[in-house]
Amino acid sequence: MMLGLLPYLLAGALVVGIWAWDRVTISSLRGQVSTLQTEIDDPMTGWRRNLAVCIQNADMFSMELTLVGSKIDDLGKKADAIVADQKQLGIRTQRDGQMTRNVVLDILKQPVEGDTSCERSLNILRAPLPRF
Repeated sequence: MMLGLLPYLLAGALVVGIWAWDRVTISSLRGQVSTLQTEIDDPMTGWRRNLAVCIQNADMFSMELTLVGSKIDDLGKKADAIVADQKQLGIRTQRDGQMTRNVVLDILKQPVEGDTSCERSLNILRAPLPRF
């Protein structure tokens, strides 16, 4: 009679073993879930806090980049204005230089009166300089 119950006892032991294995697995998974939940929600080192800090930093860096970009644009505008002013100054300097060259050439083309070199030098020194 004992031998006839043996298959049932083995089947029962197998079911108890499977049930115990499931309980151990479920308990282990609950521990892992609890650990992961702590890692996610920890107010000092949790993933949610780190994500919030990252989002805040990204917003701050985005705002700073926008600010730096606008300052670079302003600097570019100032540089363009300086370049334009320098170009105008170069044009004026070139024009004034050409005018001065023309005046000097006109002075050099005029005959200097005087019998000696000393008289000619004094006449050159006494001659009024043209205004330009």
